[in-house]
Amino acid sequence: MWEEKVIFRDSAQQNFVICFCDILADQANYHRKCYGDIAIVLTKDWGIRNNISPVRYVHKSSVGQFPEYIKIKNINREVRELNLDPKDRYRYTVDYLCMGLAKDNGYMKYPSISQSIAANAALDDFFEAFENEFEDVVDDLRGSGKDKLLLKYFTCIGNRLLELHNELENRDAFMRVYQDDFKSPATGETINDKVLYDEREWRSVKFIGDSDFQKDPSEYTSAIKNRYLPERFNLKFNSSDLKALLITEKSQIDDLTSFIKLNKTLLDPTIDLVKIKLFDDFKE
Repeated sequence: MWEEKVIFRDSAQQNFVICFCDILADQANYHRKCYGDIAIVLTKDWGIRNNISPVRYVHKSSVGQFPEYIKIKNINREVRELNLDPKDRYRYTVDYLCMGLAKDNGYMKYPSISQSIAANAALDDFFEAFENEFEDVVDDLRGSGKDKLLLKYFTCIGNRLLELHNELENRDAFMRVYQDDFKSPATGETINDKVLYDEREWRSVKFIGDSDFQKDPSEYTSAIKNRYLPERFNLKFNSSDLKALLITEKSQIDDLTSFIKLNKTLLDPTIDLVKIKLFDDFKE
């Protein structure tokens, strides 16, 4: 799991991420100082086939960082978390409608429901009044059996809203700040105001969706605790996807060759050993 800064209010987002860079080997000296001197070079076609995409670098004035968008997304997220069970899609739509009416009436002024309630106790009264009003409508329909039509319609709308919300969440997992203080994994050194845009990052983001959570909640809990996903989520490649294994010292070639021969890896010892190269000798 990777945690990174989000511009809005210096908050952070967490995602299960594997990062790649689109930098030529002979232009990667600064990058190597941050991340180390060993590289696996894979084809871009492999990345595209595995849904690995360039990130979108943003600053405080970028679309998607405006306070109103963040507020909308946060409130939608809270409504979603109250209704994770697929059987609650009807209720998801009802709660969404309630929040929409609260916003139209000037109550939702903050980036979260709890903040808006804390700022205005009348919001709790509004929620209660809405529930009573909505139940009256359902009771009126129940006599004719049309309450079941309302259930069907609201369930459908809830499914579509959830699809849209998930798509926005997935898309925003591919955002990264343009410039920020950065702690080097290789040295532990903090680089102030590093231009992250220079990394030309591509990333793979894995999502555990509602269906996964319902099938095995313990798997989700373990992933959060361990900060990595189960093996079935791993990215895999074969010899045709591998361009090179880059190292810096000739003395490392024998050690790496021996390791590949003696251990089970994704590499084929009969094909891939010739792809072990020194950074200085790789020109692609």
